[in-house]
Amino acid sequence: MSQRVDAVRRSFVQCFDGIDAMLEARLIQPCLVLLYSTIDAAAALERDDPNSDVTRGDFTMWADRYIRPFGLGNCTSLDLYAARCGILHTFSAASRLSRAGKANRIGYAFGHATVGDLAIVRLLQGLEDIRCVQIETLNEALQMGFLAFLEDVRVDEVGLARVLRNSEGLFGLYPMVGGASSPADA
Repeated sequence: MSQRVDAVRRSFVQCFDGIDAMLEARLIQPCLVLLYSTIDAAAALERDDPNSDVTRGDFTMWADRYIRPFGLGNCTSLDLYAARCGILHTFSAASRLSRAGKANRIGYAFGHATVGDLAIVRLLQGLEDIRCVQIETLNEALQMGFLAFLEDVRVDEVGLARVLRNSEGLFGLYPMVGGASSPADA
């Protein structure tokens, strides 16, 4: 793997470490914000046009390929995208897509609570449009999916070129202001 791809990996590992620390501290809302932002950033590495913003299609394609296979079969990639919109824009489970009935809302279990516990609450409250997800499972799926993504890139010259082009300017690839270098330089 090239030095640059390794620097990209280290930049994402900082996010994974942040997600893990927030989970441990039970800071669920900021954990989800960082988790969904990290998926956006990973999807951005695959864009065809480096000058474009990440789209719903970029996010769902990346989620279908690299997150759902690792334990999130009960949610579609559109459900995940809608959850991302709700969390990032309003700190809630609701989004334009879920309100329009195009995607299911996601409810989160974490820590000792299980998806089964959440499913019972969902049924008792008649919340049919909620998919239950264990945050730790979503976190693991993201981390495992990102490693699978890097493995795919490693053996795909076109994919590697796209990632290198799209990672230009990625936070953490260059020294920080004030003389301290970034962890990506370590």
